[in-house]
Amino acid sequence: HSLLSCKLVAFQAFEYTRHFLSGCQLLLNSMHSIRSGGVLCIEHKGHSVILRQDHFVIPVSNLVARLHGESVRSKARAIRERFGHRKIIASIDGDEPFSGLMLKIRAFRRLLADCPQHVRNVVLLQHVLAHK
Repeated sequence: HSLLSCKLVAFQAFEYTRHFLSGCQLLLNSMHSIRSGGVLCIEHKGHSVILRQDHFVIPVSNLVARLHGESVRSKARAIRERFGHRKIIASIDGDEPFSGLMLKIRAFRRLLADCPQHVRNVVLLQHVLAHK
């Protein structure tokens, strides 16, 4: 109950948000909705709480060190060879029912439908992490 008295609740990963939503629905019979702009809210006793996900940050020094490694450079060359001059939208998601993967694919399809000039110029490179 205490978290539902807040205006905003943030979790590090969407999986934690999903578990929170499930618990609120199961235990408190609360409903959730997605408002304009993709804002996820949960409604409880006439009060609306915004739910957010703020992912952890990788230290830049670690990232830079890995970017110069041969394995990363080799994979980057292979990806560039495969997709040529096209713009690449890259994403990583977990294999979870509420990971947002289907919404992302629908949004990408919508982009291509609404902007046909990008059909041959943009690709979605999606990496799905296996469920543990």
